[in-house]
Amino acid sequence: YFLEQPLLEFRLTGLGALAELGGLNSIIQNAVEDALASILVLPNRFAIPLATPEQGVDPGLVKNPWPVGLLRVRAVSAAGLRASDWNGKSDPYVCVTMGRIS
Repeated sequence: YFLEQPLLEFRLTGLGALAELGGLNSIIQNAVEDALASILVLPNRFAIPLATPEQGVDPGLVKNPWPVGLLRVRAVSAAGLRASDWNGKSDPYVCVTMGRIS
């Protein structure tokens, strides 16, 4: 994972090289960069602005505030997990508690 979006360079070959003729190359590259950044750039968040710029709220800071810190949690092992989906393939999850926040 990255704190800032990494620089991604790639070149389409074969029939994909035709995308450069029509200018589609930059559109494809932007789509790939945006898709990867939404997954790999930390912190991942979904922001809902509750106020407007006229009210003194900067939408850019709401969507992309500077992180105060970074906490990574990794589950090392688990045992005795039961599947609760109808097909028996439910994904277990981890609850993290830090102080009074869960």
